Amino acid sequence: MKRSSDLPSRPDKPGCYELQSRSSAKNIGMKTPNLKDRLATAAAAKTAQLERARAISQDPKIAERRLAGEEIVSARKARVAERKLAQQQAEEREAAERMAAEAAEIAAREAARQAEDEARAAKDAERKAKSAAQGAERESKAAAEVAEREAAAAARRAERKAKKRRR
Repeated sequence: MKRSSDLPSRPDKPGCYELQSRSSAKNIGMKTPNLKDRLATAAAAKTAQLERARAISQDPKIAERRLAGEEIVSARKARVAERKLAQQQAEEREAAERMAAEAAEIAAREAARQAEDEARAAKDAERKAKSAAQGAERESKAAAEVAEREAAAAARRAERKAKKRRR
């Protein structure tokens, strides 16, 4: 820890006081800052800082750097906006492509279902036609058998009649 005797003394600056060791303070008398002195020192520091800030703000090189920084920021914002727009357009395009693919898939499924229905209906019609043809064939066979039986029965009756006449 530094002692007050180790600190540099600068009596030429306002607010800086010469510090002396305790032993010499008794002999000379030490000046301690009161409230008025501290407020004056703070006000002087504040005005000095404001003057430095004002000088920096009026410097043309700093103004040019600030403008260049603002241009960089605006260019960056424009690039970000372009990227967002491109990404949004890509998402919209992908969504449209997905919707088109889904619609094509639905249409293909519907066409396949219709083709299956038509094939099923054609098979059913073919079966019905085949069963109708088989039914007609059976009926014609049955009618032929009936006609054959009736012809045989008529022939037998005719033979019997002929036998009876011959007798």
